[in-house]
Amino acid sequence: MSDDVDVVVLERLRASKRKGEAADYKDGYDLGTKWAEQSAEVSALQRLEQFRDDREAEPDYDWDYYFSEQEGSDDETDASLFFAIMAPEAATDPQAVVKDFWRSVTGDSLQQATNRGSFLKGFAEGAIDLWLSVKDKL
Repeated sequence: MSDDVDVVVLERLRASKRKGEAADYKDGYDLGTKWAEQSAEVSALQRLEQFRDDREAEPDYDWDYYFSEQEGSDDETDASLFFAIMAPEAATDPQAVVKDFWRSVTGDSLQQATNRGSFLKGFAEGAIDLWLSVKDKL
């Protein structure tokens, strides 16, 4: 491949990646909003908002970085987001608790999406946006 073709291919693939991430984010956002509307507890939404605020206070490890690909294993991201939201005491099988939560929220169709930072960020932001729109009315 010549350098000109490489640039064209790279740009096309980058655009494809951005499109996939945008779709993941939207799916997550919609699901986060639905979760907040239908089943989230106030304490979970408060913890999620505080978690976001804590990340934003960290200049080298902010909210966007937390969900970025640089973060490392997205498997760890879904678990740490779960524990930030749900703050379970001492679970005997933490991995099973995490999987059960995400399965209950996503169903089978979006279960694999919890391995992608863009989906998880959308989920968190959808839930937070709904929470911020209603919390002062409680």
